[in-house]
Amino acid sequence: MKIYTPRGYADDVWDHMSNTPRCGVNIGMGGGKTSLTLFHLAMQQLLTGSTPRTLVIGPKRVAKNVWAAETKLWHGLGHLRTSVIIGDPHQRRVALRTDADIYTINYENLEWLIKELDGAWPFECVVCDESTKLAGFRGGWQKHKKTGTVFYRRGGTVRAAELGSVAHKSKQWINLTGTFTAGGIHKAWGQTWFLDRGKALGATYSAFTDKWFHQRPGSAKEAAIFEPWTGATEEILERIKPLYIVIDTYRYFNVDAPNFVHVPVFLDKKLKTQYNTLRDECVLALKEETTITAVNAGAKINKCLQFASGALIDEHSEVHHVHDLKLDALESVVEELNG
Repeated sequence: MKIYTPRGYADDVWDHMSNTPRCGVNIGMGGGKTSLTLFHLAMQQLLTGSTPRTLVIGPKRVAKNVWAAETKLWHGLGHLRTSVIIGDPHQRRVALRTDADIYTINYENLEWLIKELDGAWPFECVVCDESTKLAGFRGGWQKHKKTGTVFYRRGGTVRAAELGSVAHKSKQWINLTGTFTAGGIHKAWGQTWFLDRGKALGATYSAFTDKWFHQRPGSAKEAAIFEPWTGATEEILERIKPLYIVIDTYRYFNVDAPNFVHVPVFLDKKLKTQYNTLRDECVLALKEETTITAVNAGAKINKCLQFASGALIDEHSEVHHVHDLKLDALESVVEELNG
């Protein structure tokens, strides 16, 4: 195991996690979000004598490979027991009933998990890796106008809606992402609702958009495109500021020259063959073209990096190295290759 050396912003992140039980941590790719979260959980064990039973939700390959591997990588985390709730229904049931500190599952299996638990929710802490997958949430807890009865209204993406029904049963909740508002500031509402049940930005998505956005002229009502009013972005960010910590890693590293970090990527035989085909065609195409534009060359190189990024750890595969990774891009690139 390696000795963990905290980065310069680690104390700020840990303080935020400790002082804000339901929080968001926005750190760019490669900033160490996984290890920071695991050491936060380990420190809770030292302080309280027990680790909160934690559910980690992430893209399939991240949930399957990354979190368990990190506990084996760093000295001080080896005592954390992990169980991966991935596979066929029988394998998932066995993993769910395994005594562990941390359970990992992919977003696609959330509906199954909630149905399997049948009203129970044993997780004291939930970690949403790549929390932008919650941005499509549109439901929420609401009060009936006539009866005053509080009820949960599902809305938006199915998985996020199912998760919303149990989200506030957990005392701790940590959203992890490096692309919090990629695609627009309107992405903030769904992710933030899971932290504060709409206190900062409104109990419903419509209340949120009515206050800070206007519909782009020409966009259809059923597929409305919302644009923020002048000053709205700054006001939204100010309202949610207590919930989130945003780390600008450029403040902590020497950026006078590129810092290349070689990351091992393990590909199984099929993926290796597909990657090599893409890589070779890219190189050949670049050699054969008499006139090369930056857009064409960059797009092809980026395809190779995106493809390699998807398969992180497979102990039976060969090792490759790339300079840059985008963790959940594999499926779309494979589809394009096979299409």
